[in-house]
Amino acid sequence: MSAEVPTRVGRYLLHHELASGGMGTVYLATSTGQAGFRRFVAVKRMHRHLARDPEFVEMFLDEARVASELRHPAVVPVIDVVDDQGELLLVMDYVEGISLDRVLDAARECQEPVPHEVAVRIFLDALAGTHSAHEARDATGQRLGIVHRDLSPHNLLVGADGSTRILDFGIAHAEGKMHQTRAGVVRGKASYMAPEQLSGHVVDARADVYSLGITLWEVLVGRRTFSRNSDAEIAVLALTTTLLAPHEARPEIPRALSDVIVRAVDKER
Repeated sequence: MSAEVPTRVGRYLLHHELASGGMGTVYLATSTGQAGFRRFVAVKRMHRHLARDPEFVEMFLDEARVASELRHPAVVPVIDVVDDQGELLLVMDYVEGISLDRVLDAARECQEPVPHEVAVRIFLDALAGTHSAHEARDATGQRLGIVHRDLSPHNLLVGADGSTRILDFGIAHAEGKMHQTRAGVVRGKASYMAPEQLSGHVVDARADVYSLGITLWEVLVGRRTFSRNSDAEIAVLALTTTLLAPHEARPEIPRALSDVIVRAVDKER
């Protein structure tokens, strides 16, 4: 819901809500400074009920640390962290655009699938950003071991400039994080998780490849892969169902592209 009166937090003026997720709400904001300086940013404000939970506070701060290590045009960077009277906020570059999830909703309403040429352009950006995270190293040259673990249409931002960017490293795995997910604990969206992630096992870069493969399948075929009421039902289907090859659902999809997706969503990592 849009705020009637902008709220000031530190040097940031929060205007209206852009999106809301499990850990926080993202607002369009302006950063102000000396000599009339003014810049649009996106501010992620942690939900108040989570701010009292040390585990979620660690996850929120880890998101900032992981994203700040990445330098790639296909990743939305975190540029500041604000602690205002115990309230935590992450400040990110503002990118004008919409989530891929909203693009898919619009395509379904029009009953027109996303053209495969457009889908390929979106995913070349997403794959480049994901690869940069997998290969990221710290100042000493040590690989950070980043795995996003939550790649889905909700976390891909299709920009008005024609470029796609990755959002939300809130549950990413990385070496040296304060918070590490406990063994057997599963976080993320079940429909897009690799089998090993659904089973609570340690994941590596291949889990992100699977998630992007599932997402691209949905974009090309024009429907959800698994749409059951509970995560448990989705998990059973994801672990046991072999998806139709995209070119079999839409003959105009090039066979070479279809084969890439079939390989990406293979149950065996």
